[in-house]
Amino acid sequence: PDCKTLTHARASVRPPIDRVGFCSERAARAAACSVHRCMLQHARAPRAGSAFARAAAPRGLKSRPRRPAWRCRGRGRAEAQRMDAARGRSAAELAAAATLSHYQTNAAQFWEGTRRHDVRQNREALLRAAGVGGSPDGAPSSAARVLDILDLGCGPGRDVAWFASKGHSVTALDGCSAFCGMCADKGAAEVVCADLHKVDLGVKRFDAVFANASLFHVQKTELPRVLAGVHRAIRPGGAFFASNPRAMGEEDVEQRGGATAYGDGRYGHYMTAASWRRVCERTGFVLKEEYYRPPGVPREQQPWHATAWTRP
Repeated sequence: PDCKTLTHARASVRPPIDRVGFCSERAARAAACSVHRCMLQHARAPRAGSAFARAAAPRGLKSRPRRPAWRCRGRGRAEAQRMDAARGRSAAELAAAATLSHYQTNAAQFWEGTRRHDVRQNREALLRAAGVGGSPDGAPSSAARVLDILDLGCGPGRDVAWFASKGHSVTALDGCSAFCGMCADKGAAEVVCADLHKVDLGVKRFDAVFANASLFHVQKTELPRVLAGVHRAIRPGGAFFASNPRAMGEEDVEQRGGATAYGDGRYGHYMTAASWRRVCERTGFVLKEEYYRPPGVPREQQPWHATAWTRP
């Protein structure tokens, strides 16, 4: 501001004089503040972050922090995922988090909806591949022994209880803590709560691995690595069973979020039968048995593809 303006401001706010000729402290402070306000009115706006701007700001008040760009309105899911990835969260971790969140929230409903599903055909296929059960034509196996079985993606423990009732030692593994809690009273020798994308299954720990309706939740890019871990965990001569919903067309389908076949946020990787056989064979498994479910209906009405393998 110009000198005339400041002179007028100082004159107009001259503090009162007390009885002994000195202005009181309160009056002096009020006069200084008035001059300061006048200067602010006539001066240009201070540069943000400058010392003058910090001094002019009211004490005791903090400005609201700017919202992160990825949270601002108009930012899409894809950009939010890129920001998550930049903070160290991979696409596999994001997919697993969305899927596990759904199961964690709906654990009780899932148990009630699946506890009576008849999947004996799948369980017996695993035992046949391991040389314990009878052959598909009904001929009994000459070997009868207790197996160390890993139920990979065990869910609430329906199949854990069945294998345990047959005398086998079962390790139950799932990434959903609610499901792991439900498995505690299903006869499992051990319950492991771990994400399939991250868990180390060890080397030659199991005679058989049972993955019923679980591996299609594994991220497409992570599936070969996860299968390699399953292969390492099975002892030579052991068995591996998997059942997954298949792609009904000629190409694999990868869906995530609300676009999945379930429409509830779960990640799904739906492979053709040929694609699934190819990735398992590349891992080192040898196919023993293959079929589609449910039985007794035309192929176009059989969305589930089941395979039993051995590890040489």
